[in-house]
Amino acid sequence: MSTHVRPAVVERWHHIVEHSDEAALDDLIADDAVFYSPAVFTPQEGRDLTLAYLRAALAVFTGRDFRYVGEWYSDGSAVLEFTADLDGIHVDGI
Repeated sequence: MSTHVRPAVVERWHHIVEHSDEAALDDLIADDAVFYSPAVFTPQEGRDLTLAYLRAALAVFTGRDFRYVGEWYSDGSAVLEFTADLDGIHVDGI
């Protein structure tokens, strides 16, 4: 974990993940959000698409030994590194 104080928005994200809180997710994502997926090679633009990808990720990773293993912050950005096990496949991601 980073030795820096965790930004409030990252605290909100952790709450969403830990509690599968879709209402809080709706409140977190801006209308002009852009989602970059390693599975889709073009940016997914807009709140609705971003929410769809994040909801799907929450559904896939919930209960799959999902955990964060590293976090780094700077002004206006954050990187959260995670691991999970999906049906016998170990996943590392950010």
